[in-house]
Amino acid sequence: MASGATLGDRFRSSGRRVTDVGWVGPLAGAIGGLCLAVLLQYIGPATSASANSATVQDSRQGIWSGLALLFTGLSVVLAVVTLTAQNTSNQFSPRLLRIKMMALSERMVLIAFSFAATYIITELFLQRSQAGDELARPLSMLVGLALLVCSAVILVVHISRTLQFIRIDRTLNWIGGLIISAGRHVAHEYRDFAAVPISAFEPQPGAVEVFAMSSGYVWNVQAGHLCRLASDYDVVVTIDVLPGQLVTAGDRLGWIAGNQGAVDNSKAPESVAQSIELARAKNSRKDIGHDIRLLVDIALRALSPGINDPHTASQSVEQLIFQLRPLAESHPGPRGWASDGGPPVVLVMMPTLGELVDYAARRVLLYGASDPIVTDVLLRLAQELDRVGLTEDDRRVARELTKDIVEQQKLCSSGEFKDET
Repeated sequence: MASGATLGDRFRSSGRRVTDVGWVGPLAGAIGGLCLAVLLQYIGPATSASANSATVQDSRQGIWSGLALLFTGLSVVLAVVTLTAQNTSNQFSPRLLRIKMMALSERMVLIAFSFAATYIITELFLQRSQAGDELARPLSMLVGLALLVCSAVILVVHISRTLQFIRIDRTLNWIGGLIISAGRHVAHEYRDFAAVPISAFEPQPGAVEVFAMSSGYVWNVQAGHLCRLASDYDVVVTIDVLPGQLVTAGDRLGWIAGNQGAVDNSKAPESVAQSIELARAKNSRKDIGHDIRLLVDIALRALSPGINDPHTASQSVEQLIFQLRPLAESHPGPRGWASDGGPPVVLVMMPTLGELVDYAARRVLLYGASDPIVTDVLLRLAQELDRVGLTEDDRRVARELTKDIVEQQKLCSSGEFKDET
């Protein structure tokens, strides 16, 4: 990337939001605590002698005690997080751990800690010029106490949620939520697009190919920008790379063709290539398949000889069954945009519901074909796809899956099955 690239350009190229960066939250909390302490120092009510008044010396002792409690609580959280991270990586999938740690809710402990610690330290700094027997400001002390209580509550809640994440049912439900969230995001992003057949992606005569200008994973297609380009240049724009697909500089991303003949603008292919945002890591926010692969990872790890836990594998497949109907409502699959009711002029390739299910089912069937628990739940998955499938292709995939699974069950029951893995 050029040295003159802005911070926003770097975030877009990495496929991350500002909130995904680990230090942004704690920095914002520290700035908030600093500003609150200074603000209360100048606008808070004046000190007054009463039975409940405390001196500056008492306040300083309370500040040091509060800091000790904060750091003790943080050390406990770090120990629990380390234990959970190790168990999650061994039991589930390292990719799952990466997504979990990127969630903003997982960094609330550091945000709350930095806010409270900065406030308390700032209060200690502001009291440096006061004599120990002077009266302390009551509002500042009350706010500091409230921050300690809030921090303690956040620490306890975070520890409880972190430990609960080890439970397989909670983890699978969380992944199911990611799948639905990604599906809804895609549906919102392409709300003005309609379903199109795969045959629409065949290059037209005279089409000009679009090539990647850099390397990375496809994480976002700027649909609105492509629609404007198609209208401005009077071309048909087709993107046939899938979300999450790895491309390198020079790889084909798609093609463009002129509505009235050859493309007469040399900048059109470059403009289209710039509309495909690449990231240095796969991103689950806009890739339904990425979250489904997390379920497959858990199922395959459970089916490995070292673990041999078909019940966990079946639970992973059952979670996908639960999400099929709401996922079908987001209408995954190739999409096209047309202006003024004409033929589609912007085509974007996305996996169909049948392709997503076929990948997951066949990977699990490859390693769990000899276990009746696994094959039974895979059969239920194929039946659910046949019930909620959006197209005839989806139902065809369901019928083929059903046929293959039934054949595997017959082989196992007759004793002819041979595990070739």
